[in-house]
Amino acid sequence: MNIALIGKTGSGKSTLTNYLAGRFGLEVISASGCIRKYAATHPKVQEAVEKSFETGVDIPHAIVTRIHNAKLKELDGKDFIIDNVICPHLFNVYDKKRRIDFVFYLEISYDLVKSRITRRARTNNLEQHFENRRELFERSFPKLQKMLGDRLITINAALTPEIVSAQVEAIINGKLWVR
Repeated sequence: MNIALIGKTGSGKSTLTNYLAGRFGLEVISASGCIRKYAATHPKVQEAVEKSFETGVDIPHAIVTRIHNAKLKELDGKDFIIDNVICPHLFNVYDKKRRIDFVFYLEISYDLVKSRITRRARTNNLEQHFENRRELFERSFPKLQKMLGDRLITINAALTPEIVSAQVEAIINGKLWVR
């Protein structure tokens, strides 16, 4: 079983990823983590990656494809969960080689997101970081929605992590009807 999570910064993707990985024995793939790790050992790529994370511009598809195809090889057939698939191209890299069975969108308001990320700030320029991430999400998510159609399962991420986890697990186990 392979799962992809989509959501705004602060929607609870990492919390849900860790829960589902433990519950179902899935390998965790952090989309941005893979890119950062690769960039750390490839100086030519590092500049493009840093610019993307700071400004919200897209990382060239060729780089994303190379990095994540390598990650798929590394998985060696193990089931996985991808934390934060926002780029349609990235989704396709995985889905074409190893079908993604469940795609969950953790829906949450920007007001609640802002409240959550303010508490765990990792940057001095929080306001700019928030706006950059917001713009990236708003530019990319409609493309994913259109591409995924009925495959996209929307979850109310404003609920507690326990309730969100229970709902997602019930959907995976076929105990909760969606749509």
